[in-house]
Amino acid sequence: MKNPPIPEKIDVLHEGPAMIIRRKWLSYTVIPLLIFCIVWDSFLFFWYTMALGGKDSRIM
Repeated sequence: MKNPPIPEKIDVLHEGPAMIIRRKWLSYTVIPLLIFCIVWDSFLFFWYTMALGGKDSRIM
């Protein structure tokens, strides 16, 4: 039986009895997601800082 071709972004490594399959995920399509995550996490950080750090906070 012939093995199917391996896509370009996938590496298959055979190390002893183990087989490691790696997928390369870093590309230009990740940049918008990375920017969104930085903005969103910054927003959440400041939101929780203001909500929990004030004098009228009932949680702390």
